[in-house]
Amino acid sequence: LPVGFNNLGNNCYMNASLQVLRAIPELQTALGSFNASIATSHGNVLLTRALRNLFDGLRTATGPYTPLAFLTVLREAVPQFGELARVGKAGSEGYAQQDAEECWTQLSTALQAIPGTASQGKSSKSFIEQYMMGDMRSE
Repeated sequence: LPVGFNNLGNNCYMNASLQVLRAIPELQTALGSFNASIATSHGNVLLTRALRNLFDGLRTATGPYTPLAFLTVLREAVPQFGELARVGKAGSEGYAQQDAEECWTQLSTALQAIPGTASQGKSSKSFIEQYMMGDMRSE
């Protein structure tokens, strides 16, 4: 079975989002060939590179993986994830609780930097457009 992530203190929102992304084999392939120097101007190249490095580390991990480097980049790229908790009655300190959907949205936006794959010729779509979006028709 694949290894999981260590909790670094109120980062379960990120761990859940990463586990979902990890289950997309096409994303693993696209990240493996991701070249920041030829990436589109969309998305967040630093966050995308950190995600690639995280998944590279997971491939060789034999026990729970500590995603500290990725979390650091995420907090720099999206400062809301670095907010500190308000000290409550119990005196709890540390980082504030965050929402997995908000993390998912930020990661999806960052992945706009990854070009789609060309199945027959050249694809003009981003990875997100090609694999994670759909069209809806109502008749």
